[in-house]
Amino acid sequence: MMNIPLDLGWATVVTGIVVLVLVVALVWIIRSARKTPREISKSHRPLFWATFRAIQRDLMVAQWASFPPALQRHDARVYAAGYVIVRDLYLGDTKGLNRVEREIVAVAVSLSNFCYYCTYNHAALLQASELPALAKNLTFRNLAAIEDPRHALLTQLAIRGKQPKELAAYTAQLTTEELTDIAATMFTFHYINRIVDVIGPQSGLTHELFSKPPPIAIAGILGLKRAWEPGQGLAALGSTSEMVHLSMAEQDEEQAKRWTQERPDRLAALTFAWSAIKQAAEELFDEEVLVAIRSHLSRWDGRELTFTRDWFQEEKLELKNKENQEFVKLGILVARCAYRVSPDTMLEACNGNRQKRLALVAFAAGAAALRINEWLSVHINAETQPASTPTLSQ
Repeated sequence: MMNIPLDLGWATVVTGIVVLVLVVALVWIIRSARKTPREISKSHRPLFWATFRAIQRDLMVAQWASFPPALQRHDARVYAAGYVIVRDLYLGDTKGLNRVEREIVAVAVSLSNFCYYCTYNHAALLQASELPALAKNLTFRNLAAIEDPRHALLTQLAIRGKQPKELAAYTAQLTTEELTDIAATMFTFHYINRIVDVIGPQSGLTHELFSKPPPIAIAGILGLKRAWEPGQGLAALGSTSEMVHLSMAEQDEEQAKRWTQERPDRLAALTFAWSAIKQAAEELFDEEVLVAIRSHLSRWDGRELTFTRDWFQEEKLELKNKENQEFVKLGILVARCAYRVSPDTMLEACNGNRQKRLALVAFAAGAAALRINEWLSVHINAETQPASTPTLSQ
């Protein structure tokens, strides 16, 4: 038995053990993070590693474990798309909204989607910015207690993003530049919320460690005082971004131009991200699955899905097999109420294929975010008439 010198002290021994455990854990995390997921094909590895390095540079520890970027590691194109969405649509500094205001929109959107992971972590950023009362009121949905009129306006607009008939009362009080910033942040979190809810950590040690990191750690990663030069996400991928064939349906492109106001960096980021997400889904699913999901969302008016016994039969879809029917059903659920979808159910439907699950979730999440921003885009460029119902092309 090892004899411990009495003058060493038990406190020192315990401290040493804790430090050793933390070092071992850190080494394990780094080694795990640096592994290329087996689903990544050899041809896509350059894009995967370019994205890995970009995230490591910009988001540091957010690359590891169960933070949102790492949840998308099973397909290089979706992995790159998720990074570009966050870096170029949400983080890039602009003249419309300041960073605190973008965080208010982020928390409000996450509340509307019942995404508690994003609600907690982005409210923690507000808390770190010396706005603890605002962070608390948002987190606990005590919206009537928000005293600052501008903060209340941004909160209400973001929460009501899925209520198109109520948007005009709020958008009329904001400038075009402010609305384009709101649209970019809303798109980001309507996408990310769905990824996190369906693929994110659900329980256990990983959940406890990473779903509620201390505010000081979140502030260190996504610091509100840090300068984020716009348009650097897509640029960071370099020539590897050319592995994604850029393709956007005419109606999607028209809407995107409206809510980005054709700002080159944002439009390029959105075009790349949606093209990458589509490309991943098109390789793994029959076209009829993706068309059916978009077709359903083109008729969606923002209301919550009513769960009757035969709700899916009411779609009257003529698909070639039951497997495709299940994919469409799950895709609609992800788009309209992701918090109701079990990660295990999604994985089982995809026969344990994590890449396939990710591709379906990302496609449904991206399609939902496009649809929601379509309603807002009408008010960003009010002199232009709203576009007609989107086509069925992806």
